[in-house]
Amino acid sequence: MFEADGMNTLAEFADGIGPEKGLVISRSSSRGNLEISPLVDRAHAAGLQVHPYTYRMDAGQVPSYAEDFEDLLRLHYFEADVDGLFTDFPDRAVRFLQANQ
Repeated sequence: MFEADGMNTLAEFADGIGPEKGLVISRSSSRGNLEISPLVDRAHAAGLQVHPYTYRMDAGQVPSYAEDFEDLLRLHYFEADVDGLFTDFPDRAVRFLQANQ
C-alpha cells in the first residue's frame, strides 16, 4: 500500500482501504499545523474509498489537534477528504454529517 504502485495493486481486488486514522492525519499534528498524509489522495487516484478507524469521543481519545469529536470528524472529512469512517459513536457521526451536508 505504501509502495509507489501499491494503491493500484490494491485496487485490482479491493474497493477501499481502512487505515488507522493516524495514517491520515499524523498524531504529531497540532491545531495550527495539520500534517495530512498523501494516503487519501493516493487511494482516491487509484479509485479506492478511504474509511479510517476508530473515531472515539471518550476521554483521551480525541487527538490534541482537534477541539472535540465533531472537530475531529470535520478535519478528517473536509480537510483530509476521507469517504467514511469507523466509530463507536455512529449516532454522533450521522448527526454531524446531516448538519454539514
